[in-house]
Order: sequence, then structure tokens, then C-alpha cells
Amino acid sequence: MKKNYLLSALFLSSLVLTGCSNSNTSNSSNSSNSSGSTTNYNNDTTPFVMSSAEVDGVFNPFYSTNTADSNVISLTQIGMLTNDKQGNIAYGENEATVVLDYAQESNNGVEDVDLKTTYYFVLKNDILFSNGSPLTMKDVLFNLYTYLDPVYSGSSTIYSTDIVGLSEYRTGKEGKDEQDRFESQFQIEATARIDDLKAALQEIDDEHDESLTSDQIYSYLASKSSSGVYEHVAEDFQKLLSLFKEMLETDFTNAKGSATDYSFKNEDGGTLKNVFTTDVEAFLYSEGYIQFNKKGQGSFTCDLASDYKEVRSWTSEQAINAVYNHKMSDPTGVSEVIDYWSAGSDLDTYLVNQAKSKYFEDLKNSGKRQFPNISGIKFVNKDEAVTVNGKTYEACGTHYNADGSVNKDYNEVLSITINNVDPKAIWNFSFGVAPMYYYSDAEHIKAFDYESNFGVEYGNSEFYENVVNSPDKVGVPVGAGPYVAANSNGGTENVTSGSFRNNNVIYYERNDKFLLGKPLIKYLRYQIVPTSRMVDVLTTGAVDFTQPNCKPEIVRQLNNLSSQGIGSTSIETAGYGYIGINAAKVPSVNVRRAIMHAIDIQETVTYYGDSASPVYRSMSRSSWAYPKEAGLYYDYDSTGKISEDLVIDAGYTKGGDGIYQLNGDKLEYTFTIAGAETDHPAYNALLHASEILNEHGFKITVTNDSNALSKLSIGALTVWAAAWGSTIDPDMYQVYHWDSKATSTLNWGYNAIRKNAGGKYDFEENLIKNELSPKIDAARKTLNENTRKSIYSECLDLVMDLAVELPTYQRDDLFAYNKNKLDESTFTKESDRSSYNGLLSKIWEVGYVGNNNDFSNRK
Repeated sequence: MKKNYLLSALFLSSLVLTGCSNSNTSNSSNSSNSSGSTTNYNNDTTPFVMSSAEVDGVFNPFYSTNTADSNVISLTQIGMLTNDKQGNIAYGENEATVVLDYAQESNNGVEDVDLKTTYYFVLKNDILFSNGSPLTMKDVLFNLYTYLDPVYSGSSTIYSTDIVGLSEYRTGKEGKDEQDRFESQFQIEATARIDDLKAALQEIDDEHDESLTSDQIYSYLASKSSSGVYEHVAEDFQKLLSLFKEMLETDFTNAKGSATDYSFKNEDGGTLKNVFTTDVEAFLYSEGYIQFNKKGQGSFTCDLASDYKEVRSWTSEQAINAVYNHKMSDPTGVSEVIDYWSAGSDLDTYLVNQAKSKYFEDLKNSGKRQFPNISGIKFVNKDEAVTVNGKTYEACGTHYNADGSVNKDYNEVLSITINNVDPKAIWNFSFGVAPMYYYSDAEHIKAFDYESNFGVEYGNSEFYENVVNSPDKVGVPVGAGPYVAANSNGGTENVTSGSFRNNNVIYYERNDKFLLGKPLIKYLRYQIVPTSRMVDVLTTGAVDFTQPNCKPEIVRQLNNLSSQGIGSTSIETAGYGYIGINAAKVPSVNVRRAIMHAIDIQETVTYYGDSASPVYRSMSRSSWAYPKEAGLYYDYDSTGKISEDLVIDAGYTKGGDGIYQLNGDKLEYTFTIAGAETDHPAYNALLHASEILNEHGFKITVTNDSNALSKLSIGALTVWAAAWGSTIDPDMYQVYHWDSKATSTLNWGYNAIRKNAGGKYDFEENLIKNELSPKIDAARKTLNENTRKSIYSECLDLVMDLAVELPTYQRDDLFAYNKNKLDESTFTKESDRSSYNGLLSKIWEVGYVGNNNDFSNRK
């Protein structure tokens, strides 16, 4: 996984966490706060409150896609492996890992034998999940078989590792040609069904001038289904209705508490704050139904109500239904949802997985399933001893306790064998181990047999939708990490998504069963805070630890606050900022290049002053593989001439409105800033680009969207600004490879490119499939860094040529905290801090000033 959150850096290394509440007090210690008064802080009673970026609320370790959600999850999890400050793998008795010992062996040099590499992982025998149940080989295998199932649709790309027997397991077929054709057959079937639905909707639109309801549309579709013309359109429409309603409900949940986060600028440059007073307004704005008119003092209109004031009195149900009915009662609106809303992408995924599920069900019922397991993954000392690094681990056999834990004198050993070599493989095998007891169900746990049953229903999309990713598991993460999801009113029993995340506060209590010992601070909370308010909430005492933008004025402000008890420090981030362009919505590569020529990336660097530097290729400058000699690929042209020339060369001509268009493709786009405010490193760059382009035949609107990250994960944005958090190995498979199933490829429009309807994407298909992807594969087949670096340099140029991602800046992470409350000596030692090892990398050892913060006897 190339770009996501880091390993030991999970805790406040590359992302903002949050928690909010005024601190409870006790009599155990005294400290002066920023106002000079004395406050008592007790590790056992005073909550530790950290700030967080916006979350999507997908707190399931198998399905989270954005960094903020992943960090919320990470406090409840531990991984197989972690990393040290240099980015090397780390494991062992004193690390927060499942693995006690590790070895890697290769049969390189053995004649007449295909090259293979085997990884051995000795599991610790004393890890407990937060409910007290043991973490064992069963949980490790459950996680592996979840990630590697053919219908798994989360963002993990462990399946991209060439594990022996994996292709046969995922396809049920032998032979490379058969396996290559396997995935495409299901996408073809899903695309055909969606095309049928859109065609039937167009017929209904042509046949009816009157207003319709969703029930009437369903009835007309059912009639067409029964006539045999369109077999599945009625059931597919019904599924879309369900997905769209679920999407709107999730969006409303995410909008709660964000109304005051929005700010707008009128034509005079004045900033309007606190203009939204209800969650309904925040929701409708994020869905695109509220518009801001910057003329005069600024005003708002809503497409769903003649009187804007009316919407402020709506309930959440009224707001959701208003959007739902507006789209689902109009055939054209339904088609728009299919093409441009996340529910449409979800329908595509559902249909692909439904087709796969039917295939595997038929395979099972026919008795022809030949590959019940992955031959390269073994519980290697289940029945016989194995030696790892000179130590022999006896067969576990029947040496288990009544609770399922292995006897203290034994250790389970996992082996994974891959074809050839793969420098990224070890990082793919560092996955977090989530509990089978929680993410599976009683039926599949009972059937677990190490042979063909691993706690999952093989190839069954309903199992993943209704069991692994059920709504209750989306909202509440569970694992063996240092903290446990808690209720907002206290306690860790019967936690629900609403009590875990309540009014933009996320609640935890320490895990007393954490393998390294009880965390020093008992209560931890994340408060979701707008970037512009990070320092304010710290100085008022609403939060204790935050990560504001590393802008020069903020650094100076924090320095001036030092005498008032505010501490700060910075660490170079491992990620980088970028501006993305979705090829599904901007299909012409010339137009995408035209947009890039209008963007001055130096404006994003200037935002951070001396704490940032430009990035010219799509890789962190911290990586050993970054091409240091690279320069600007798309020169900035403030005149707009290069941009207009590219558009004209592509065959576009101006319409009567002065906007360039070609075959219905009109250069009218929205540039999106993630978050509710214009205080963003890319805002000025995109604003000025829009001004340039609008003078040369484009119609560009720049807008903010607090739900941008969730929309980005399903490819719903056109042009946007965001940032990647890069992992340690520079492997590019997850984000750019033709065969990647990661949701990140939706950003670039890979689904549309793969379909290549009418040959519209011949250039993109050839570049990605025949040039870029083979090079990515080649870089995975050698351990020589110089060779890999050379290959990645070529890959990065191809990504730039594709014109879907314009890298912009790399900055420092700035951390600010209440040093009168937090004991700075319990932070990561300065000598151990790096891009890969954050300030709170061992958050379980963090304590308050004046307390006994000796962690050595906590186990």
C-alpha cells in the first residue's frame, strides 16, 4: 500500500487527531496552565484531548480509506510489524507488534527451481484483544483471507503480492491467460447491467412529460423487466435507491457539528463566518444544493426551497428526503446519480461482486472448486516443528488452553511464500490484526479448520457487506491496541457508533490488556477541529495536543505563546500535497495538461514559508527513490496561452457562450478544496488558475466541501486539492497500476479508462496498461535500490504525462501542545523522531506533568 498512514507513525506522525472536552481534575498533581492558575491533572481521571481532521466515519480497519479515519482506528489496533525511525521493519518482545521474531529465506541459486522467497513470522503467545480473548493464528489467517478474498473491495492491496497459490485461489482457475480474463468478465457484466438501466431510464424520460415519483419509475422499470427487454433494471434501480439513501444518511452524519466551520468571502474580500446555523445547511451545501452569491455582502439560495430561511427549520429526515426525491423522482436525475454520485460507483461495485459471488457459488455447488486455500500461506508448525533464526518452535498440535490461547511454552509460526522476490511484500505483511470474534460471525468461526474455512464466506459479497462491514462494525473499531472505543457518557460496554463519536468528539478508554502494559493516561478523546482554529482551541484549553498548519505566522504565534505554557515542535512529513484531475470527468489529456499549466505550485509552497519545498514528481521527497534532479513537468503560464493552445489542438471549439466544447464535453468544471474553509495551501493556486482558465474558454468554479475526502474515495470529484501520506517503500502499485483494485484508482478515473467506451481513452489505456504498469511490476522484482530508483524515475514521468496528478509541496508537520499539562519527557525522544516516527509514536507512554510516568512496570 503506497499511500496511506504509516506504521509506528500511526499516532500523530502524518495526521491530525482530535478530542475535545474540558479536563476533569483531581488532586494528584499541580501545574500552572496557560492563564497562570494552578490545575491538577491525574493520569487516571483527566482526559487527554487531541485535535483531528475531518473524518468520514468509516472506522472499519478493512474498509477505511482516508487518513483521519485510519488514525481513529489505529489506536485500537496492533500490526504484525512496525518500523523504526529509519523506516526499517521492527518487531520483538518490546514492540507493539504481533510478531516476536521474523526471518526471510530464498531458494536463490538452486538449479532448476523457480525462485521463491519465504517469510517466517513467529507470533507472540500472550496478546489479548480488549475483551480478553486471545489473539492467535486464527485471527491472523482470518485477516489474510479477508484481504485476499476475490470479492474483498477495500483499499488494501495485499493481493498484489505474488503469493504462491493466490491467483488460483482468487480465480478458481489455473493458467495465466484464464486468470487475466477473470476480473474483466465481471466488470463487463456489471457495465452491461448499468447501461441497460440508463437506457431504460432514458426511454421512460422520453415517454413521460409529467412529474414522476420513484415508485412510478420502479413500476415502469418492472414492466420493462417483465417484458424481457431489460432483465435486471427494476432490481438494480431498487438497489440504487437503497445505496443512495444510505449515502445521504452517511453524508448527513458527517455534516453534523460542522455548520460553524464554514466561511465565505464576498466580492469585497470580506470573510463571512458562522453563516450556517444548522446541520441541515452544512449537509445541503456539501451536497451542492446551497449556493453562495458573493455579490454585495453575500447571500445564499437553496435549490430545494423558494425561501432560504425555510431550510433552517428542516429536520434531518426532511433534508435527506428532499435530496433523495429530487434525484430519484426524475429519470435524468437517477442517471446523474449513476454517473456522478458515490451511490453509482457503489452500485457498480455491488454488481461486480454479485456476479463474482454467483460464479463462486456455482463453482462450490458444482463440486469443482479445486483451490480451497492459498498454498503459499501456512501455519507451518501446526503439526511439525520449524526452526527460525536458529530457534526451534515445536509443533503446537493440541497445546492450547481452554480459551483458545496457545500454551505459554509454544509459539505459532506463520509462513508466507511468494514467487521471485518483492521488496514491498514485507510491508504488505505488516497488516493490522483485527479480531475474528468481532468481524466474523458464529457460523464461520465455528467452521474454522485451517484447511478450507478461515472465518470468511469465500467469494460471497453478502458476507462482506452484512458481516465484516456491517453498520455496527463500520462505526466502532475493535482490536488489541492501546485504547478501546468508549461511550461518550463513560464505559466500554455496548458502545455504538453514536456513542463512540458524539458531536464531533471521539471517545476512548485505555486497554488494560494492552500487550506492553496499561497506557498511562486512561481517557483519550479526539475533537474534530477546523485547521484555522487549531491554535485557538489549544490556548483555550479545549484540546491538549494539536497539529496546526506549519505556516510562518503560526510558528511565530506559537513561539510567542511559549511563556504561556504552549510547546511546539516540527518533523518533516513523509507525504506531499497534490492537485488531482479525474480523467473520467476530464477525458481529454490535452485539457488536463491545460489545467496543469495554469497552476502555480509555488503558491502552495509559499503558504508554508520556509517549512515547505516544491515536489515535482508524485513521490515523497523523503523517499530514497525520489528523483532529486526532477524539475517542473508543466511550466506555469500565467497568460493562459499554452492552456488555450492545448485545448484548440485537441479539437475543441467555442460555443455561443464562449466556452470550449467537443462532442458534448464542455470545459465547465468544479475545483474542490477539501474542508469547510478557504484557509488551505492550494486555495490561491486553484483560484488563480480558475481566473486564468476562465479568460480562455473555461468555466471554472472553486468551492469548499467538508465531504470531499469521502467523495474522493469513490471518484466523485473533478479537480481537487489534497495530500498523500506516503508509506515507507516507494512501490507504486496501489495508486497507479492497471490491475489495482484500490479505491485510490477511482480518483484518476481508472474505471472509465478501463471501459474505454468508443476508444475515448486509447492514450490513457496504452500508457497505464502497456507502459506504466509493466515498469511498476519490474520494480517489484528486484531488491537493487539503484535499479528500482531508475525504474521509478521513468514511472513518475509517465504519471506526469498522464496528467491526473500534479504534485505541489512537501512540508513539515507542526505539533503544538499544552506543556504545563503534558509531560514532554514522555514524548518520543528527539533523537528517535523522524518522518516515520512521530512525536506520540508510543502514545501509551504519554503522561501528565506531576504524575508517576514510569511505564516500565505497567504490564
